[in-house]
Amino acid sequence: MKKLRIIFTVLLFIGILLQSFVLAEEGYKTANLNDIISKEELAKYKSKENKTYQELFNEYNLKSISPEDVPEDVIVIKIDNVEDLQSYLNMNKSAIDNLNKDKDKNDNYKDTQTGTNNEISILTCTSGTSRRSDVGFNSISAKVTLYADIQTCYDGSFRWITGSNEWTTFSGVTLGMSWTEEYKYHTIGSNQTTITIKAGGTVTNYLWIEGILNIYSTPVNMEINYSVY
Repeated sequence: MKKLRIIFTVLLFIGILLQSFVLAEEGYKTANLNDIISKEELAKYKSKENKTYQELFNEYNLKSISPEDVPEDVIVIKIDNVEDLQSYLNMNKSAIDNLNKDKDKNDNYKDTQTGTNNEISILTCTSGTSRRSDVGFNSISAKVTLYADIQTCYDGSFRWITGSNEWTTFSGVTLGMSWTEEYKYHTIGSNQTTITIKAGGTVTNYLWIEGILNIYSTPVNMEINYSVY
């Protein structure tokens, strides 16, 4: 009986905690912004110029949506005042302004020859000899990442690129956000020693502001440049 009382108390505590964090609205759930981001963190992105709701809506092109437009797995972020909204939007803008493009030339090529005779260089292709990642959007605790497995071949000291397999991920705490990949492709240089990989899409933020559902869309474009030499 004592164990049952303890289990019941723990479950009751968890229920109260979840209820205070996630609130049910019209067919969707909300979480308070200050439960996700501390006031101290938001203060780092506070603007010197205070703007009205309307000015922010126009500047960031916020659009109202209906409850049925909210994906089932998305929890809407509830923002109670214009100061927090401005700081939140500034935080997202800062993430795009600081778009990190990895243009390092780090060559993970494995210089190994295979063959039955040391005097004979046999053409060998290896898959996934180089992996590059490029964080394109890193705001709050969510990020979009572009990855690529680049296929290279070698013959003696001569190297070239034959292709790439690229993909994107949306990871971290993605509360109030969704990622839509819109394109990804690669272009190999004419001499086959360089490759450019590109991908992009849209991060959509779902916001509850003064009783109205809104979305704020952020375009994300990422690029990886790689060379075998």
